[in-house]
Amino acid sequence: IILMLSNSPNTNNANEKYSEVDQFIILPETAPYNSASLTDEERDSIYRSYRFEGYLIYQLANDGVKSGDLLDPDKARIVAQVDVKNCTSKLINWENDPTTGFNTPSLMVDGEDKGIKHTFQFKTDAFTQENLVNHKSYYYMAVAYAFNEYKKYDPASSIDGQMKTYIQSRITSSGEEIPVIKVIPHIPAVENGGTT
Repeated sequence: IILMLSNSPNTNNANEKYSEVDQFIILPETAPYNSASLTDEERDSIYRSYRFEGYLIYQLANDGVKSGDLLDPDKARIVAQVDVKNCTSKLINWENDPTTGFNTPSLMVDGEDKGIKHTFQFKTDAFTQENLVNHKSYYYMAVAYAFNEYKKYDPASSIDGQMKTYIQSRITSSGEEIPVIKVIPHIPAVENGGTT
């Protein structure tokens, strides 16, 4: 299977330039966050914005799997991951554990930090670990994700810092569920009298 990723010009990630201010980030009063040389717009762009970081491609168990199911290994398996080459690789979100009352880390992405690519080849079924079978349907979903870490969160000493460094797309720009891509491998042969 050859899978190629693209973003149409009318999406919020056209040219992989997604950037969105998180209004819930409250910056510390200390420098450099309150520098008088920065406008509010510049401050938001530098410290309060999530920016496109990479893609995760999942093979799905069936066409009924939704983006909210991607963490369930019975329903989805990561088959490819690419990210911007920027010395950022491990993205960790901290969440409160109600049983202990402490914030605990969750590794969301362990990126390769080798740069973005858009073409992928798959020869193996991620669920069976066997070769793909011709004329059988397989299902995939490509998800973009973004990153922000205006200040590293330290659970031992910080009362501030970025607890949520990773966010993932869950819907398209038009508000629809991310589509499932159905593919059927087959022997490559000319079709339509050699025109295809």
